[in-house]
Amino acid sequence: MTRGQLALQPGWGDAVTGVTFVPQDDHKLSLDELGRKYQVDLSRGLTNARAAEILVQDGPNALTPPPTTPEWVKFCRQLFGGFSILLWIGAILCFLAYGIQAAMEDEPANDNVDNSSLTGESEPQTRSPEFTHENPLETRNICFFSTNCVEGGPPSPFIFFFFCQSRE
Repeated sequence: MTRGQLALQPGWGDAVTGVTFVPQDDHKLSLDELGRKYQVDLSRGLTNARAAEILVQDGPNALTPPPTTPEWVKFCRQLFGGFSILLWIGAILCFLAYGIQAAMEDEPANDNVDNSSLTGESEPQTRSPEFTHENPLETRNICFFSTNCVEGGPPSPFIFFFFCQSRE
């Protein structure tokens, strides 16, 4: 049986779309037969009582709007769907790795910085969070702008200081 032949069967439906097809033979009827079938006077139309009866039976002649997805659901789909879930997993793994690394370190190691651009010294200078000298240029808890950290890392709470020399 073809789809067209199935559509002629009473109550046949499409399983994919969920649409139920009702056989129609109105196109084969004459105008008088149509008037009798739908209880309407073709010259004057429906009576008010018959129109009210049809309205109660079938509801208003209006299309229902399609269902919409709430905005918060769309937002969550964008935030957690597709490739972004891989980014979330990577971020969580980074936080876990950082937490494990921070828990395993007893004390932050001293950092060594290269001050050769400021002082001309070729040896790296040790830096630590402790205050060591009244003079800000001599204390060990300040790193200057043009210095490079050659050993250690940023967990120590240093004071970063912009050191400018006047050029005359």
